[in-house]
Amino acid sequence: MKKGEINEDAYFGVFYENHDNCTYIKANKEGLGFFINELKERLDDFEFHLSKEDHYAVINFKKEEWFDDNSHIHFDWIEPTAKSRKEIIAIPEEVYKSKWYDKITSFLWRLILFFLIASFLIGIFTTLKWLYKIIF
Repeated sequence: MKKGEINEDAYFGVFYENHDNCTYIKANKEGLGFFINELKERLDDFEFHLSKEDHYAVINFKKEEWFDDNSHIHFDWIEPTAKSRKEIIAIPEEVYKSKWYDKITSFLWRLILFFLIASFLIGIFTTLKWLYKIIF
């Protein structure tokens, strides 16, 4: 499985089973070898991309004929990061605090809704009253 080598028997795909709620890799030995080699090649670019601080750096993932196009999950890129596992998993607790204008906006929308419903009901009542006068 060298770079540029073509193997028509190589197969690799990542699939999702909804009824079991699991993700799995379906591959033969050659396809898995190509996938591992692709990851190794991307590892060579890793340090270079981590040094890019001026823009959002990604490492493009090359998929050739060995990667199943019908695969449910496609890898398009690798996002390099220098953060540790704990830093990545840690979810910052940013709780949204409502501002004073949020309360005013909410009140105004409710007021508009009230007037629309009241106008609709008054219109229905007036129409029915008018029809009653015409008929009787």
